[in-house]
Amino acid sequence: VEEESQNNESKSMKERILIPVNSLETIEPLINLGLTIKASNNRKWLYALNIIDDDRASDAADKQARKILEKASDIAASTDNYIHELMRYDINPVTGIMNVIKEHKITDLILGLHKKKEISSTFLGDLAEGLLEQCYTTIIIYKSAQPLSTIKRHIVIVPEKAEREAGFALWLMRIWNIGRNTGAQIHFYATEHTLTFISEVQKKFPIEIKMNKFNDWDDILVLSRDI
Repeated sequence: VEEESQNNESKSMKERILIPVNSLETIEPLINLGLTIKASNNRKWLYALNIIDDDRASDAADKQARKILEKASDIAASTDNYIHELMRYDINPVTGIMNVIKEHKITDLILGLHKKKEISSTFLGDLAEGLLEQCYTTIIIYKSAQPLSTIKRHIVIVPEKAEREAGFALWLMRIWNIGRNTGAQIHFYATEHTLTFISEVQKKFPIEIKMNKFNDWDDILVLSRDI
């Protein structure tokens, strides 16, 4: 048992979650998601990052960045977790985030879904798409509709053959932690073959889940009856 505990601690040391933050209004749901998806014994490997545009650097920008990062620390501290405060100056936020990922060996990146301000804007936004093109760590793009603690059921729609992707086990573990740490039901929709992999995880780490066979992505709107 002691050896297993040490192995688990060793694994948690490798888990490093980065959360770029640039607004006091959106910071709380992003930090709370980070606290929810992490391993229970990982209490000090979360990072909050604020990037200041190097062309617009000023005392006011510096002060605002520190205020945002301090709020991130306060949210983490309220749950007995520690978050590292990182501030960078860079003219390109994608480059800035990529450098932090490399420097701190980040395993997971949590991004807030941007607010679409122009017709020409993409759904995910330039920042997320730039990172998806260059970054091979696990990326979670999040738009909060209500506090995680108030949600009773999560619906997870899994693409066919997802189990063949290198990151499958990693993101599935994050979903699993949401179920374990909130008590909410997790409803999976996937092909029969993918569901067999999920059922194996359920045998080893049981949480409250429901598995639904789903094959037809051309008729994805049929899921609307369950949402």
